[in-house]
Amino acid sequence: MKFKTLLFLFLLVCNVYCQDGGRSAFSFINIDTSPRSEAMGGNIIAIYDSDVSLGQITPSLLNSSMDNNITFSYIDYFSDINLFSFSYAKYLNNIGVVSLAMKSINYGVFDLTNELGEANGTFSAYDQVLTLGIGKVLFDRLSLGVNINILNSQ
Repeated sequence: MKFKTLLFLFLLVCNVYCQDGGRSAFSFINIDTSPRSEAMGGNIIAIYDSDVSLGQITPSLLNSSMDNNITFSYIDYFSDINLFSFSYAKYLNNIGVVSLAMKSINYGVFDLTNELGEANGTFSAYDQVLTLGIGKVLFDRLSLGVNINILNSQ
């Protein structure tokens, strides 16, 4: 009995680390496409200017100076992974700034094998997100924004 209690107490204080996969679905939307956000380590701060790509991350930053601005971004990651993003914003009177953005990531081509390692062909994997957003300045130093994400993964 003493051994079981000691073993239980030992296992109680031990941490077990496993693979991190499976904690969240669609984790690719956390990849920043804005060069300014990446330069700050992925931690966006409130930069209130005409950079449309920040509207994908923080929709309350959408403002009238972004009217008719458009951004394209292409990132060539390691191992044939490619990321493309697009953002556009339009200022509408009495509504605010409406934005449309798309982000697509292609993971490349993989070998399709069975449990014995025999090749059965190839397949590819990719994810996409379409973001519709709106931002409105309520007061001099207060703005409100919301994004809706439509996700696809294959």
